[in-house]
Formats: sequence, structure tokens, C-alpha cells
Amino acid sequence: MNENTDSLVISCADKRYIDFVDTFIQKGFKAGTYYKILIPGSSLAFQTCSDAMNYSLGLFLPIIGSIHIIDHYDCAAYQDAYNIPDTDQWRHIENLRNAVLSVRALNEYIPVYTYLMNPNGEVLNVAFDNS
Repeated sequence: MNENTDSLVISCADKRYIDFVDTFIQKGFKAGTYYKILIPGSSLAFQTCSDAMNYSLGLFLPIIGSIHIIDHYDCAAYQDAYNIPDTDQWRHIENLRNAVLSVRALNEYIPVYTYLMNPNGEVLNVAFDNS
């Protein structure tokens, strides 16, 4: 059982969403209880830069108790990776699921929570089994 209470929040670096992400974090986490990584594509980065993500997670896993991954619609990193407009929620859900599996490969016990953010800042919980 992981006794650490701090969380790692991974979200996209898209400046249009940073304020929304910060509002989401402020509502859900106490100040000083989280670390935040901004990386283009959020969950997509687990596929496109898997070595860098595994290295980063390896640094944080000993000191955190949970991971929260936030994707958003209209993501330029998704548009670049797939060469199509980013309007497909199922592509995000698949990449969020793959990100959870990537974390599980490093630590099967840490809870991973996944979210998809609308352009208006509304956050949808995309649940995967944390057991």
C-alpha cells in the first residue's frame, strides 16, 4: 500500500487549457499536495515519448500516492500525431487507457485517474479499474 498522499497531475501544455486545469486542481487538491507536469498531448506522450515518460514517472513514483492524467479536446499534439482534427473522444479514451497500462507496468498498485476536458473547461471522468 502506498502511504504517500501527494499526487502527480499530468496535463497538456496547451495554453488555452492551463487556467481550466489549474481551476480543476484547486478544487480537487490541497495546496502543496500535488506535482504538475505539462506535456503536449498528455496521454499521447505515453506513446510518442514513452522513454521520457517512464523516466519522469520513475522519479515521481516513490513520492506520490496517485496519478491524474487530463486530456482535452482540440489538442494540437493529437492533430499533429494523427493528421486529422481532434474531435474523436474514443482516440482520447484509448490513449488514456494505454497511459494507465504504461503506469501499471511501472507500478501496479498506484491509483491512476483519467479525465477528458471540454473546450469550456468541463471535466469528464474517464474511469478505468484501479484495483
